[in-house]
Amino acid sequence: MKELIEMFMQLDVTAFAFAMVFIALDIVTGYAQALANKSLSSVKMRTGLWHKLALVFAIIVAGLADVAVAAEVGLGFQMPIFEAACIYACLMELTSILENLKLMNPELANTKLMSLFDDVNGGDRQ
Repeated sequence: MKELIEMFMQLDVTAFAFAMVFIALDIVTGYAQALANKSLSSVKMRTGLWHKLALVFAIIVAGLADVAVAAEVGLGFQMPIFEAACIYACLMELTSILENLKLMNPELANTKLMSLFDDVNGGDRQ
């Protein structure tokens, strides 16, 4: 058990930290755009926080899976499951942050970068 705990502690702390920073930035930009658009809602905030908590748990589970595969299969190295989950979380949160910025400043909507994040149905997210 001690070996497993040591393996878990050796996971990429930097990847986890970046994922947490992106999650925090999404929360801050989401709150800011809701204030700017006078659409602050405790229901949306509560739902959003539960989604963020689920994402953090998913990253932790990915880390446990990473350690379990390395320990049980005996590869001699850890699979990049944890890092992949952190990268996915960062990309997902980056998309949400950019959407929040576009909702805060509609002038950004006409930029090439922001056009990548247009809703397929033609409207912004709620």
